[in-house]
Amino acid sequence: MKKLRKMCSMVICLIMCFSLMSLNVNAAGPRDGEIVDGSLLTSDNKVEGIWQALARGNYLASGVGSIENHGNGVIKIAGSTMCNRACDKVVVNLYLERLVNGSWVSVDQRYHTAYNTTQASYNTSLVVATGYYYRVQGVHMAVKGSTTETSNSWSSGIWIN
Repeated sequence: MKKLRKMCSMVICLIMCFSLMSLNVNAAGPRDGEIVDGSLLTSDNKVEGIWQALARGNYLASGVGSIENHGNGVIKIAGSTMCNRACDKVVVNLYLERLVNGSWVSVDQRYHTAYNTTQASYNTSLVVATGYYYRVQGVHMAVKGSTTETSNSWSSGIWIN
């Protein structure tokens, strides 16, 4: 009986240890829940900003920009621009912004241009300074002949620690 009780205790301890090892905990940012220049500050691992055209018939249909925390100061930024029909040029610009003293400051820019298509997409991983909130501003553009349509998207701000 004592052996069985001891064995059960060991099994329970092992289960608790393994469950704690797989627990993923994010430290909350110091300003979580605030809104700065339209972006909610959060400690989520991934956030995105989406812009979508209200009227059908335009060239530019939608745009998305996202940022994802991979830990240890490594982030992934991604974005895409989608059009309703093929355009001469489709562009996605991604501006990585850091919250410094209450204002968003651009710290990096990445872009991709695609030709004679309906979509442009881009993603990359970057190493950034920890202890800040970051967001992605997407600039989405479609060019067809002499017509240029442009719009912006902003993600929420995520705490990178």
